[in-house]
Amino acid sequence: MIETEDAQSGPASRRFRTRMYLNYACVIYNARNEKAKRTQFTTQVRLFQDGQEVFVGAPVPLDMSHQKDMTRLVISRRLFLGTILTPGDYLLHLTVTEPTASGSPRTATRWIDFKVVDQKAND
Repeated sequence: MIETEDAQSGPASRRFRTRMYLNYACVIYNARNEKAKRTQFTTQVRLFQDGQEVFVGAPVPLDMSHQKDMTRLVISRRLFLGTILTPGDYLLHLTVTEPTASGSPRTATRWIDFKVVDQKAND
């Protein structure tokens, strides 16, 4: 995994090359306290380039066993950028879904932009 890390790809610069990992994290606030332990939150990531969806991840259940504070749920994931992304500007879109008793799920979304640069780029 050493080859996939690059000092220029940190959270401040958000510049990545293909075959690198994009690490992301967020916190869900007001997750219903102790009820959150029994709730099955799911997360789903999508990538967009120039307004076009280029990747849709499968919904992933949030592992509640490692959560220390049920009012502040931490999501931490890693996305492998693979080899098919072309250089350019991208948007990572994260959706968190919580089922409700009424049948209409609660959702929250967040996004962050990043850039995929040419493998040979040094700037």
